[in-house]
Amino acid sequence: MNTTTNTRNLFLILIGLVYMLAFASLYPQIPGLYGRNGITPVHNTLQQMSQHNKDSSQTAESYFLKQPTLLWFMQMEPHIAMELLCVAGILISFLCMIWQRIRTMPTYFILWLLYLSLYKVGDTFLWFQWDIL
Repeated sequence: MNTTTNTRNLFLILIGLVYMLAFASLYPQIPGLYGRNGITPVHNTLQQMSQHNKDSSQTAESYFLKQPTLLWFMQMEPHIAMELLCVAGILISFLCMIWQRIRTMPTYFILWLLYLSLYKVGDTFLWFQWDIL
């Protein structure tokens, strides 16, 4: 392998590690922060977003275009959907670290979209500069 390939692989492995740590650190905090009885329930946040974004079409797609989070499409309790997104992010980022074949742009786009979905509803607890991936 040449130096460019080694550098690229190391960089992508470390990006995978950063995503894995971000998802893994958020996962255990979801019930206390965003659960039904959490500090800022995500259910209320989504309701406020949908009230703020009222227009003629009230579909998940129209909400997604205004507030991009995959939670609009998931037909389950929002805090459970957040946990599912975290688990998916942990698994995908771990696979990026160990399997060179999936270190591609679509995979990292999926990781970014998963984290963006959590960040958009994360409210005060994800507004710090180190939370913006």
